[in-house]
Amino acid sequence: MRNIRQRLERLERAYLNFPRISESQLPPSPLDQIGSLVIKQLSDEDLELLIKVANKSHAGVSRELLQSESEALDRWGAAVDREAWRMGFRSFADAFRRAGKIRRGPSPGAC
Repeated sequence: MRNIRQRLERLERAYLNFPRISESQLPPSPLDQIGSLVIKQLSDEDLELLIKVANKSHAGVSRELLQSESEALDRWGAAVDREAWRMGFRSFADAFRRAGKIRRGPSPGAC
């Protein structure tokens, strides 16, 4: 018993002295990478339309999308799937599913 207690105490001391890695030092998750690559591909106009749609949705405003908003959403969806595919996933849904299994922090990240 004494031997186990000593080993446990040594492990605890080693753990306390082990350097910590902050969240900002970790490499971005695949979902974060996909999101940043997609944002770089979209035009400023598309980004503005997507922000407008997201803000209205979060505010609880339910309405039919304008054609320009719908087209911007389609371009965003295609870009997300294309980047996920380039990273070796079958689709963004596949990347999201896998990220849930290997989540590294409190949030999975999003596009």
